[in-house]
Formats: sequence, structure tokens, C-alpha cells
Amino acid sequence: MKQNIIDRINHLANEKEPFLFVVNYAGSEAYIRKLSEIATNECLYDFEGITNVKRQSLSSVTKHPTWKVFEPNFEDYTKSFETVKSNILRGNSYLANLTCEVAVDCNLTLEDIFLRAKGKYKILLIDNNSNRRFVCFSPETFVKIKNGMIYSYPMKGTIDASLPEAEQVLMGDKKEAAEHATIVDLIRNDLSRVAEHVSVDKYRYIDVLHTNKGDILQTSSEISGKLPTGYQKHIGNILDAMLPAGSITGAPKDKTMEIIHEAEGYDRGFYTGVMGIYNNGELNSAVMIRFLENDGIGTYFKAGGGITSKSDCRKEYEEVLQKVYLPLNRTDFNMAQQFVETIKIKDGKAQALTYHQERMEKTICKFFPSLCNASMPSLEKLINPTESMDFYKARVVYGEQGVEAVEYAPYFIRTINSLQVVEDDTITYGYKSTDRSRLNALVAQKENCDEIIVVKHGLLTDTSFTNLAIFDGKHWVSPKYPLLPGTKRAALLDKGMIQKADITLEDLRNANKVSLFNAMIEFGEREIAIENVHF
Repeated sequence: MKQNIIDRINHLANEKEPFLFVVNYAGSEAYIRKLSEIATNECLYDFEGITNVKRQSLSSVTKHPTWKVFEPNFEDYTKSFETVKSNILRGNSYLANLTCEVAVDCNLTLEDIFLRAKGKYKILLIDNNSNRRFVCFSPETFVKIKNGMIYSYPMKGTIDASLPEAEQVLMGDKKEAAEHATIVDLIRNDLSRVAEHVSVDKYRYIDVLHTNKGDILQTSSEISGKLPTGYQKHIGNILDAMLPAGSITGAPKDKTMEIIHEAEGYDRGFYTGVMGIYNNGELNSAVMIRFLENDGIGTYFKAGGGITSKSDCRKEYEEVLQKVYLPLNRTDFNMAQQFVETIKIKDGKAQALTYHQERMEKTICKFFPSLCNASMPSLEKLINPTESMDFYKARVVYGEQGVEAVEYAPYFIRTINSLQVVEDDTITYGYKSTDRSRLNALVAQKENCDEIIVVKHGLLTDTSFTNLAIFDGKHWVSPKYPLLPGTKRAALLDKGMIQKADITLEDLRNANKVSLFNAMIEFGEREIAIENVHF
């Protein structure tokens, strides 16, 4: 950090009056104020309950949020990724945190988002001089100081909580484990610069983050050390010795910062900087991730992830998109009455739009009749793929306000070699809702298999995410009453490639194989031999 920033923090710490500090990634710019002097028209904050915002209802913010993500150009991301990866392979870095800007569109103001957002650490900072403003809702503690001890909680490793056995998959991922170990070692070394008896108290535990897209699991660790006597006079120096945060740079830190500066090609600004509150010997601070900024021209979500020698470009790109979210309650997005169309993008073109439009219109007319006429959304107008999208999914979320989100992401077909039969006579999923809790509960019963087949009243229906058909030696037959009338199923029936009928467990046992298909998976791409179906 610049010396004037260090001196200012030291001075205020010695005055023994609570103050807030916000320092940018480069340590060259800072917002530092006594809590008593902060004007609410320039800064709102909430650090684990320490806040200048009165507890209030959100009656003034009644509109349902809409959220649209414009994914960054994959080719541009690939160039940045390759710059980092090549340096890693040459031994210049072990781990580098690569970030980028993602353009977004939301009908909420940054003030609205701050008030609604759920997070350990929240801040809204407004710079009226530059017309820049940002909101940050960080889940990641940087350091805490209490009773002469300093603590850090590095956070590395992310997975969609709705995936089958998500926690086990995350904890068993060798790449994520190696990345986490590197960061823990780096943070331990950083703490050793300012403290003694540094130790790792907890290693790789799970945190659950709630988002508008559903829950995310992340892994964290706890590291602690003992500060020397008189540390209260040197809070600025302690922070300076540890910045920038290891979790958002990499190892070795100095060289890795040079690499990511070359690769990213933009100014992080306050993103990945630190913010904190100090009060009479105690400090609570956070790394500024989960960051949304408006520069007066557009709104951008800044996000990234750790790159190692084992990293795959597409998977890292997809992880970036996963982190672009609003930490709002499901009720804020009216999730009980939200539905989705998942549309295949192949070679830059949207597939089967007619079938998706038909299903969406049936859903809207049943649940949101006010939209049936002039307000009916048009997928043809909403879906705008780029030529670079060779195999993507477009996710269109809609509710009583119409279309609430359009998101694009690369798609990877799951490997499925075995199926477990599970029974549930009460499950319903006749419309493609965003609420998959009942299906996820059944997936938990798959034991050692890759996927489930749901049996209802003695008859086959679907898997948890595909329609199906069995081959009886002559014909492909699909259940007459699936859980969800899929768009691919409808197209196959129209073409006469499959037939529909009641299918019993005995029919399944006597079949030769099972085919799984949906909007993203073509008929014949996923076939399971009957001996790999477990009853």
C-alpha cells in the first residue's frame, strides 16, 4: 500500500475510534473514514451486523429482480488462460487467480442490491466525482484480529450444490485440493510475516452460499497466529505486509501478479482489494470478491478463479460464469413460481426453438395468464447466440414478470454408465420448474450408480434430468406419462422415431437397453445396457 494509506490507518487505530477502510487491489487508492463520519449517500456497509443501515422493510423495493448475464468472449478468455497456463508450465507460478469483467443487466439499482443481498460482508461505495459506484457482497474473510490473535480464512474450491453428491465430488477433486493447499501455504507464510506460532486450525471445511441460481459449496480453512505486543499501533503495517490477498493473486505472489496483470488486460480497481472495520484492537476484514460495478456506461460483475497446471480452460470459464450471481433469497426471485427453458446452442445456432416456445407458452398460460397475450415472450427474439458458441446451453428463466434471466454457458454431457431404479408415487414435475428439490432428494438414493430411473405407480417415468426410452428388440418405447414432457421427446414422437406406452418394471427387465435424451443430449448419445440397470 502507499505510505499515506498505511499512515492514515495507523493514525486512526491509535485514536481508538471505530473506522472503516476500503483499499483497492493495487494498494494505491483507499476510502478511509471514521464510522461516525460516513455519509449514507456515499457509503453503506454491513459487516456481520455492524452497519450504518437501519433495519427496514424492503417495501420500497417490491419489483421482482431480473438478471441477464452476457458471457465474455470465450476466445478472449482462452488467450488470457493460455498466458497464465504457459507461465505455470514454465515454472513461473504454481497457482494464478485469473479474473475478468462480465457484463450484466439487472432491473435493480446497486442500492437495491445492497439492501436485498445476503452476505457476511457488504458494502456500497459511491464516487460522485468519477461516476463510478460498486457493491460488494463478499463471503470471504481476509483477516480478523481479536485478543492479540490474528486469523485468516482462505476460500478456494467451488461447486454447484445441486449436483449429485456435490460435497464428496468437491472434496475429492485433486485439482481443487491442490489449489486449496497452495493458498493455505501462501496465507500461512503471509501471517508469519506479522505473527508468531502460526498454525492451520481447520483444513478444508464446507461453506454453503445462497444465490439466485441455487446454492454453491465452497471450501475454506482457518489459520491463526499470535501478534506481538503493541500491534495496535501498526495495523496499517500489518495489512500492508499481507496485501494483496493470496487467494486472489497466487504463488509465488510477486511473479504471479506480473503474470495476471499481463493476462487480464483490465484494471481490477477495488475488486479483489480489502475492506474492514477496526475498533479498539479488533479488526474484521474481507477480500472484495463477488463484486458488481457501474462505471456510468455499463454494469459489470467481476469474477475469476484459480488456475493450476491441471486446469481445463472450458471448466474454468464455466466456473467464472457460476460465480456471477446475486446473493438473494429464492423468494426474492419468486422461485416457487419460476420456470426455465434449457435450449441447445450448436455451432452458434439455437436448436428446437419451436418446441421450447410451445412448452413455455403452455406453462405461462397456466401459471401467469396475464402474460398470455401481448406480453408473451418470444424465444426467437431473446436468444442471441454468437458464432463462437459451438456447444452451449441457453438458460431462460421466466415467471410472473415474464423473462427474468437469460444465461449462456458451455455444456458438457455427463458420463452415465449405470442406473438405479427408485420409486415415488407422489412426485410431480409436469412443468420445468427451477425448484428441483424433490428430484434432488431422489437422486440421493442412487447409491453407487450414475443416475436414477423414477418409477411412479409401478410405471417408468424419467431420470432426474432426461426423458428415456427402452428398446424391446423391435421398437424404442417411451413412457406414456413422463414426469416432464421434454422438447426432444416431443420431436422424436413427431418423427416417429419412438413410440409411447405404459412401461412396467418387467418391461424394463426384458428390454435390451435404455436411451437417455433431452434438449441437450441427442437420441442415441447416452445408451445404457440393461445389465447396468439396478432394481
